[in-house]
Amino acid sequence: MLNGLTGIVCAMEPELALYKESLTETSERDGLLFGRLGPSRVVLDLCGPGKVNAAICAERMLLLGRPDRLLNTGVAGALSPELRVLDAVIGSAVCQHDVDTSALGDEPGFVSGVNRIFFPCDEALRASLCESAAALGLPHSVGVIASGDQFLADAQVKARIRERFHAACGEMESGAIGQVCCLAGVPFAALRVLSDCGDGSAPLDYREFMPRAAELSARILLHILRA
Repeated sequence: MLNGLTGIVCAMEPELALYKESLTETSERDGLLFGRLGPSRVVLDLCGPGKVNAAICAERMLLLGRPDRLLNTGVAGALSPELRVLDAVIGSAVCQHDVDTSALGDEPGFVSGVNRIFFPCDEALRASLCESAAALGLPHSVGVIASGDQFLADAQVKARIRERFHAACGEMESGAIGQVCCLAGVPFAALRVLSDCGDGSAPLDYREFMPRAAELSARILLHILRA
């Protein structure tokens, strides 16, 4: 159980589906879906793919839902060659691999104004997610999750992002949500289950494994909320 109100943002309907199916005592307000998952109070929202959609959704949830913490769960593509499809990655930090003002002397990924590359995930939430994955018997690791507005399918592009940011996996939302939460001072965590690997088979793997990866991602967080 997580005390207070927990916000959950997902990019795609299959990632949010199990939460919605499990929700009780539901109500809608300001476009947000409130309810209970076990003894825990939650607010859900679907952001759509991409960093702009994710940032808008996170800001709306923080302003209108006022959660005590915000979690982004769903699927991602492996960047580390040691990871396999359906492994879970629990974020140590998130970053935005497609932010690049290096021509001006900045490091790749450096977010001007905020003046940082990595947005750390909350340590207590990270520990709870790791314990939950272990309790469910799911392979999991802790690592950097890199976001950008592209589906990562090219092995050379993936290798460059992995080496530059020491990232375990890549997707399109958590870096932006982490930035919003950092600026607002709200605890944030990111959880991804891998739908595809770091080679040229990514599009085929994604189509096959995305539904199962989305379900497993939700089950890890549900295990905490229902405890």
